[in-house]
Amino acid sequence: VTSQKLHQSRTAYVLKVTRDEDTNVTGNDEKATVETALKMMVDIEQVTAELNGRKDLDLNKESLIIGVQGLYIDSSVPDKYPDAYSKLKLAAGDVDVIIDCIDNINREVKGAILKHVDDRDHENMPIYEF
Repeated sequence: VTSQKLHQSRTAYVLKVTRDEDTNVTGNDEKATVETALKMMVDIEQVTAELNGRKDLDLNKESLIIGVQGLYIDSSVPDKYPDAYSKLKLAAGDVDVIIDCIDNINREVKGAILKHVDDRDHENMPIYEF
């Protein structure tokens, strides 16, 4: 897995992640290179707004808007933000996105981001839970 920083703001961080994925369609050990944009966000309402903004959009190959393939959140989020999490689940359902809750994903995400950040920025980096 390799990553490249695409965007950083006060509220979001975007990485281009390239990984090898087993195709195994023909029964051999072929691998395909898969590129994914991984967007990490600070605020659960932002994520909900992004999902709501994609509702009823035609996300074909010619579209300039990237569809959401998956949503990964820290496992602490449902208990920490129950009302906002309920809204997030509704928005995810409207665009056929499954939410995966993963233990300590915020720590893993921070590790991935730190590879692209200057040492002086470590202390001021927000916590990306979404």
